[in-house]
Amino acid sequence: SEHLLMVDGIFAMGMGALCGGPFLAAFALAIGASNYEVGMLTTIALLSQLMQLPGLFLLRWIPRRRAITTILATLSRFCWLFIALIPFLFKGRGMSFMIQWFLISAVVGSACGPAWNSLLREIVPGTQIGRIFAKRMALGSVLTLVLTLIGGYFVDTWKAVSPDSMLYSYSILFLLGLLLGLVSSAALARMPDPTMCNAAQTPMMETLITPLKDRNFRQLIIFSAFWNFALNVSGPFFIIYMLDSIKVSMTMVTILTVVGQLANLAFLRMWGTFTDRYSSKPVLIVSGTMYLVTILA
Repeated sequence: SEHLLMVDGIFAMGMGALCGGPFLAAFALAIGASNYEVGMLTTIALLSQLMQLPGLFLLRWIPRRRAITTILATLSRFCWLFIALIPFLFKGRGMSFMIQWFLISAVVGSACGPAWNSLLREIVPGTQIGRIFAKRMALGSVLTLVLTLIGGYFVDTWKAVSPDSMLYSYSILFLLGLLLGLVSSAALARMPDPTMCNAAQTPMMETLITPLKDRNFRQLIIFSAFWNFALNVSGPFFIIYMLDSIKVSMTMVTILTVVGQLANLAFLRMWGTFTDRYSSKPVLIVSGTMYLVTILA
């Protein structure tokens, strides 16, 4: 199962690199998206997380975690086929078509969250979860870095050779990302799926409300909500600003993206050491404040 977890994580991150980040925002701009429509994509990504609640009901109704995760993740990824086909078949109403399929992909993908988290908790020993996921993240990040750099160079080269057909370069990247996602789905389908204990005896409302009785948990939820909202609202517009306002090349945008990812890898261990020594809260306060000061600068 460890090998399958590695394959799933690495290839899923590879798909995320090609079907998200700078390429998603740049493609939206290229097909005529307004700032409002780019913001809508961000809103969809955030609000789709609410589908985890129906996903929890689905898991109680059909306690087959591997099947739920594999089917929903694969359907979510297949939606990118239609987004990739926009330059070929739907260029006239490209942005509305993109929002439609992006919404379906996000909603379906988020619904498998409870099943996936439950399955992970079951098949990954608690004493090994740190090692396995650190290795998974490191290998996936290496693939993400490579794909991001190559993708940026590929788009800029295509634009220089044939600017009128530049949209097709994004289609190729999205199709390649879809293939990587399907490899991840194949790994998911082969994972073990231990029988679930009968959790359905506990009323659903009690299951949802019990964690909220813990004051620290409520504080964490509030912090996470505001922090993720701020990052997701501002994040996509950095790329829009670079591409549209100051006319930075796609290659430079991807280089800056990779620099950020390399910095994350380089300092992850340091923050982990500080967390072990001083606990999570002081590290969050210091690093979060530094992050905000950097954005202000």
